[in-house]
Order: sequence, then C-alpha cells, then structure tokens
Amino acid sequence: MDKTIILVAEDESIVARDIEMTLKSLGYAVPAVISSGEEAIKQTGEMHPDLVLMDIRLQGKMDGTQAAQKIRSRFNIPVVYLTAYANSKTLERAKITEPYGYIIKPFEERELHTAIEMALYKHKMERKLAESEAKLSAILNHAPIVMFLVDRERRVREFNWAAVQFAGHPTQEMIGLRTGEALGCLHSLDNPKGCGFGPSCQTCVARRTVSDTFETGNSHYQVEARLPFIRGEKQEELTFLIATTLLDFPEDPMVLVCIEDITERKRADKALRESQEKLQRMFESVTDGITVTDLDGVITDVNERVVQMHGVGSKDKMLGKSAFEVIAPRDRERAMVNMQKTTVEGSIGGVEYTLLREDGSEYPGELSASVLKDASGNLVGFIAITRDITERKRAEEELRVRAQLLDAANDVIVVIDLEGNFVYVNEAACKLFGYSLDELMGLGLKALEAPEFAELTESRIKKVIEKGEATFESAALRKDKSLMLLEIHARITESGGKKLIFNIGRDITERKRAEEQLKASLQEKEVLLKEIHHRVKNNLQLISSMFHLQSGYTKNKQVLKILADNRNRVRSLALIHEKLYRSGDLARIAFGEYLRDLLANLLHSYTVGAGAVSLKMVIDEISLDIDTAIPCSLIVNELVANSLKHAFPEGKEGEICIDLHPDNDSKFTLVVSDNGVGFPKGLDFRSTESFGLQLVISLVDQLGATIELDSSAGTAFKITFAAGGGRSKGL
Repeated sequence: MDKTIILVAEDESIVARDIEMTLKSLGYAVPAVISSGEEAIKQTGEMHPDLVLMDIRLQGKMDGTQAAQKIRSRFNIPVVYLTAYANSKTLERAKITEPYGYIIKPFEERELHTAIEMALYKHKMERKLAESEAKLSAILNHAPIVMFLVDRERRVREFNWAAVQFAGHPTQEMIGLRTGEALGCLHSLDNPKGCGFGPSCQTCVARRTVSDTFETGNSHYQVEARLPFIRGEKQEELTFLIATTLLDFPEDPMVLVCIEDITERKRADKALRESQEKLQRMFESVTDGITVTDLDGVITDVNERVVQMHGVGSKDKMLGKSAFEVIAPRDRERAMVNMQKTTVEGSIGGVEYTLLREDGSEYPGELSASVLKDASGNLVGFIAITRDITERKRAEEELRVRAQLLDAANDVIVVIDLEGNFVYVNEAACKLFGYSLDELMGLGLKALEAPEFAELTESRIKKVIEKGEATFESAALRKDKSLMLLEIHARITESGGKKLIFNIGRDITERKRAEEQLKASLQEKEVLLKEIHHRVKNNLQLISSMFHLQSGYTKNKQVLKILADNRNRVRSLALIHEKLYRSGDLARIAFGEYLRDLLANLLHSYTVGAGAVSLKMVIDEISLDIDTAIPCSLIVNELVANSLKHAFPEGKEGEICIDLHPDNDSKFTLVVSDNGVGFPKGLDFRSTESFGLQLVISLVDQLGATIELDSSAGTAFKITFAAGGGRSKGL
C-alpha cells in the first residue's frame, strides 16, 4: 500500500528535522521540507502531497496562513498548522483559511499523529460528500420532469433545470417565489398578494396536494391537475401530473414536488378517441357487412349491416358465435380452407358462399377477408367484408335465360362486366376456346387474352364505355394454349341497372394456319426434349445405382466415402433433369425449389449427428438456365457436404446456412456457411488436395464467377455469378 505523502513547511531547520523524523517513524513519506510560503505553494503543485504540515511563521514575504489559503483554493489539499502561536489574532487569521487541524508547539507524537489522521479522514469524507452532491445535482438537472423543493409558505427553495425551462424565469429569480408565481400560473395574478390568495387557489389541486403532504406527511403520486399558465404573451391551459414527498428536515421541513406535463399526451389521447369514434361511425355506415373474428373464427364485432343481412335483430346475438355458423353447411369446409389461405397470404377476395339468415333462409354472398395484426405485427384475427349479391345473381339468371337464344349463333358471343369478368358466354365460345361452360365462366377476359394484348384490355373497355361501341382485333388463347385471332365488335349495354359490354367475336385464325403449324412443330420438339431429359435422368439413376452396388463390395472407408460423394453428385444432376422433365419450361429451372429438394436429400444422405446439424435456407424464388443451374448445384452439393463432414466433429450441434439471392437482373450471390469449427488456418482453399474443393474451384471458373472465403466465424463461401455467364454449356 502506498504511503501517505506529507509536505512539511517549517523555517526552523532543527524543528523541521525533528518533524520529518517523527513523521517517517509514524509511517508517512516526507518528500521535502521547505521554509517559505512561496516554495510551499510551488512544491504542492508539483508533488501533490496528501497533506501539508504548515508553520504559520515562514521565511519570505508570504506567511503560512496566506500560503495555506492559496494551497486550499488551488489544489484542494488539506493543511494542518503546526505553530508556536496561540494568540486570538493568529487563530482568527488561521480560521479564515479553514485548516484541517491546529497543533501548538511543542507537540506530542500522539497528538501529531491524531491530528494528521483526523485531517486526512475529514478531507476524504468532504471529497466523497462533494462527489455525492455532484451526482445528485447531475441527476436532478438531467431529470426530464420538473422538480423543486418548497417550504411551508410554498416558496421555492431549490429547483432543477427542467423547472427553469418550464417556468421561463432566469435562474436567480426562482428562489423565494411562491410556486404558482415561479411556474407562471395565471391564478397567481387573481390577488395582489399573489399565489395562494386568489379565489381559485382554495380549490387548486396542486396547492391542496402540497398542503396535505405538509400536514399529514403522506406522499402523493400521479395526481392530475389542469391549470392555466402564462407563456410569454400567450395563455395556455396545461394538464400535468403531481407527485409530492415530505423531506422532514429537523428545523426546516420541505416538500419535494415533481411535475410532469402531460398536455400533449392528453391531446393525443383525445385525438385517438375522436379518430376511433370516427372509424366506428364509418364502420356502422358502410353498405357492406363487416365482421371481425379472432383467430378461431369466433365473432368479436359486427356492424349494423351484418345484423340486417342475417336478420338477427341485434348485434349481441352475433357476438361470440362462430363465423362458420352463418355459412351454409355445404360451403363450410371450403370456408375453413379459405381461412387458412388468408392466414398464409394475408388476404382473399371475391369468394362466393351461400349464407344463412336467422330464420334458416339462404341468400348468396360475396366475401373478402384479410388478417388483423396488432402493433407488433402479431396475427390476432380476421376482418371480413360481406356483400349481399342477391340482385346480382338475379340479373345473372336473367342473362342466362336470354343466353339460350344466343347459343345457336356460330359466332362467339360473350358478355362481360366493366372489370372484365364473364357474365355470359355462348356455346360457340365454349367450343372455340375449348373450355366447358363452367371453366370459361370462372376465367376473366385477361386470362384468355394473349400476353401481348392482355395489357390493352383495360384501355379497350374504357374506349367502349366512352364511345358506346368499338371494333378491334385481338389474339386469344384456347385451353390447349393454341393461339387464335378474333375480330371483335363490342358495345355497351345495361341489365338490372348494371352496365355490361356485349361482344361478338369471329374466328379469323385460318389466315394464320402456317403459324399454327409452326407452333405444332415446336410443341413436338418440346415433347422430344422432355423425353431426352427423362432418358438422361434414368441413365444418371443407373450410374447412381452402380455406385451404390459397388459400395457393397468394399469395406474400405475411403473408397466408400468417395463412392458416396460421387453418388450425391450424380443425384444433384439427376434432380435437375427431373425438374426440367416436370417443368413447363425445358430451358430453365426453378432453382429455389430445386435447392430445397437437393439439400433435403443431402442432409438425409449424411446421417452424422443424428439431427444435430440443422439447415437454414434463405433462398429467393429464381429461375436459372440449365448451363448455370448444373454447376451451381454441384457447388452447393460439395460445400454443404464438406460442412456436414468436417464442420461438426463428434456429434457437435450446429447450423448450415444457404443464402441465394439476385443482386440485379443478371447477377446472383450464393453464400454457403456454417458455424462449425472453421476452415483450417493457413490452408489455401484454392490449392488444397481435396477433390471436392478442386471441383468447386473448377465449377466456379466454368461459371465465370468469383469465390471468397470468410473464416471469421465458422466457414462461409461466397460465390458471385452471372446467369448464362459460364464458358461451358452444361452436362
């Protein structure tokens, strides 16, 4: 433990020597003995002793009291006088400097020791007290709420910076003001005597709360008060919360008053309440039925329109019931499936059900639904919009009757609403498009339009609405996806108060027979290509089976490992041809779906860890051409296999993550990472003897891609490549 350092200021050399020896015998360090006040100040600044033992009479122009005063003010180091002077005049001069001790010569060793230790202890306590007061002051002045101390006359004695900001007074003017005057309460002007004497002061909640704390000693919390205040030249009524606590000092008890301005919170609450009332009025006034349910489909709220539609008489009869009870039994299973679909997709629209009234009668309804989430984004229920479509169905029925008169026509006749939905199609349309009546009615006009004409549908409908009628050519698709050209004459009509568009179409495809023959030829090539993919897949399966059979004829673990690795590589290639065979697009593959299947097979193949290693897949739904997909699949196969074999020894738990996402229209980033033991330090993955990594480097080069290794946390390989950017054309 370091010794306490004492600087001695004594002009008598013999006495100084005696003091130095005494102090050292008591265990103190004495770095210097000086004889003048000027030197004492200088040495104190340089040495920073723990205490200065000072004689009052010193050499030079400055005596001990003057030197002590400067030492205390500059360095805050305690001074103990050791002097032969004991007269009252000297004592008075010494007291002004606030010394920590006063010892009269001649002294006893015990007396000196006691005085020094008491001085050091007193200085230590004063320093701690000063630090504590500084911390308390910092807490008070940084507190976001107004805090001040008041005496029994309600006058401000202490306050924090928030109180100054709230009141708007200069700091020096706050002390001594009554609370209302200090804070700018408008009622403080009601009487010449000021705060506490006006007619409103007797009922003032703030005043009564402070008075009760003084009288009973009870603390109060969250007491709400509303008072008018002056802010510059403007008057403003504020709402705030008051808390009071009695500080029962023996001679001068005071109350700590804390004030939190909640005016803006109150205004926000009012605005929210008004907004909720407005939403409720809108909720009740819409012409469609609105039903709110919990996650189990139990009704928690409905609007008045729902009550009217179901004929239940009052809203209370609907609350607590299952929403499925108002759906006809034959439609309930479909409704439950759609509820699950809504949970996954977030919303569903335009679904028709047969609904039940209270008396058991049925009526047709159209329902749209979406999920309800709380402020944290958690799913809490559903909201459904229901529309009674009885009149619409009646109009549709009328159209169906009229349609019988049109079914004998050879030309295509269809009637659509203004959104492009079919209301009627004749028999000729069904034959021409190759759909049954129900299939065709379930499609919209856009579903039949060829892609190059689909985006023109809305503009053509607008043209018919504006001009009343129009004639144009359009390309449409049959059910077998064959293309045909139609000449269409459309005109606006009305049925049941609803505007519709009546269309007559004539097949003009004969002029394009050559294009149709070409299309048939392309379809034959697609069939042939599918057969090729099928045969390649079968041949790859044959190779995989040969590897599997070969593994039964050896017990060499290294050979078995090589056979298993090669079998997995063949599987990854076979899976691509399987996906292409089943895909409608024989040149590209849905690579996200492919990777999920590949990784599932790979994890099943490596049984190491018995489930201790999990796969995390962050894979965007992207489509790759076959020349890019094959090298990518082999790269993923090798890197994931490496992680399964080496990253988690002795059954260690861990995670392998595969992240595939597009950077732009043609660039992609693939990251295969694990949180295992990490890649061996000092080993260059580009020059390792591992066949798997050599294959990865070769495939990366084939893709014209870049590869980076990050081994800061486990192992992470990042490959950046461009679709179709490789030098090879696949396998």
